[in-house]
Amino acid sequence: MDLVPAIGEKEQRVVAPAGPLPTDFVVLLAQALHRQGMACHHLESLLGRVAERLGLRSHMLALPTAFLASLDDGRASAGARSVIVRIDPGSLDLSRQSKLIMVGRQVAAGTLSIDAAAERVGEIEREPGLAWWLQLPAGAVVAGAAGRLFGGGFGEMLLAALIGLFVAILTRAIRATRTQRLHDPLAASVAALIASAGSAWIVEASPAIVVLGGLMLLLPGYAFTVALDELAARHLVAGTARSMGALTVILFLGLSVLLAGKLTLALPAAPLFVALPVVPPWVDVVAIGLGLLGLGVWFRTPWRELPWVLVLGGAAEAIERLSVGTLEVPLAASLAALFLALSCNSVARVAGRVANAVLAPALMLLLPGSLGLRSMFALSANNVISGVETAYQMLLVAVAIVTGLLLGNLLLPSRRQ
Repeated sequence: MDLVPAIGEKEQRVVAPAGPLPTDFVVLLAQALHRQGMACHHLESLLGRVAERLGLRSHMLALPTAFLASLDDGRASAGARSVIVRIDPGSLDLSRQSKLIMVGRQVAAGTLSIDAAAERVGEIEREPGLAWWLQLPAGAVVAGAAGRLFGGGFGEMLLAALIGLFVAILTRAIRATRTQRLHDPLAASVAALIASAGSAWIVEASPAIVVLGGLMLLLPGYAFTVALDELAARHLVAGTARSMGALTVILFLGLSVLLAGKLTLALPAAPLFVALPVVPPWVDVVAIGLGLLGLGVWFRTPWRELPWVLVLGGAAEAIERLSVGTLEVPLAASLAALFLALSCNSVARVAGRVANAVLAPALMLLLPGSLGLRSMFALSANNVISGVETAYQMLLVAVAIVTGLLLGNLLLPSRRQ
């Protein structure tokens, strides 16, 4: 039986929207950038420009674990839209982050429609992550190089690389699972066991240096520096939350290492290899180059930016080492950070790219993350004065690095305004 509408009754049709609403796109872009580890104050700045281009009156608050916004398109009938999104902290993925930032910049400049931009955001988020055959050797290379840069010899480099390989395997095995919350304590405990057993039975080495090198990828030096940058930008809530998160990671790593170290004190020391050759000076240059290359691969730096990471990161490390003899360590770190900010911003301005894609991995070797664990080691040995001094040194170096970065961004912004 056919149903015919009554005479005079208008036929109603549901028309699907042509594309995402401006408010939906802003939230979509915010979630995507947040998952790729973008700093909160930079996230708010970019989204503010996007919202202004789309004709939205916006008030936003980005936090390390949430995004809050009030978006008003000016329609009196609809009113302002309030958004509260709970987001788990994402890992640093510089390839996706750079592409998403460029999408946001194009929308803010009016050269890309929100329909095409929303489709592009979806494509970027569906991109495959770092392949295992790159992630595993990158973790081992970074840890082995860090073992040398922390003052170790061939024995420390070997054991640290072994720990770095385990950390990479663990990171890949438990990602997106409930066990991921236990990643840092579990990795630290196994790292301490490998360092103690390896130095007792395999090769004579310093367990402390081995642990510091092996856990290089877990040290929260970058997060702590970003937190200070957010505090300097007057984003007090995000900076405080992120700094507390970095401190929690240090506590987890330190306590796990100390606990596992106590359990392995009873191991009889009889290493197979004792008299290893002295490390020649040129190994430091190789370690810096391999460490920067491994960091670039681990954080998925775009391939075209890897040469800049090697050149600028190596130059910054050389500046710090050469100036330490004349300046104090914080001032030398600040000078190296100033050079990195100026050089990375210059590359970004000339090539039209994202400065952080080069800055983040190049900055990793300057960060004071290892000082936090050294402070924990000293405090656990009842050496309170040394522990407090080391913690103060960590804070001082981090502040000096942030000061150098801020001064560089002030002298030469990364984009032409």
